[in-house]
Amino acid sequence: VAGRTVTFKIETTSVGTGMTDSNGMATLSYTVPGSFATGNYTITATFTGDAAYLSSSQTGKLQVQRPK
Repeated sequence: VAGRTVTFKIETTSVGTGMTDSNGMATLSYTVPGSFATGNYTITATFTGDAAYLSSSQTGKLQVQRPK
């Protein structure tokens, strides 16, 4: 399903959107700010749905570490 908007969040903060490609995949290039504390964060990708498709959401984990 191409051309649909997916919103990406880290915890509760929206960090951008991506458009689905012909395979239904959406991506977002994002650089984690240096102000982020080390630790684990939840990433959520959400499609809000439209007249043709139901909404969908999926989560993953982001681990922030400082170089040694």
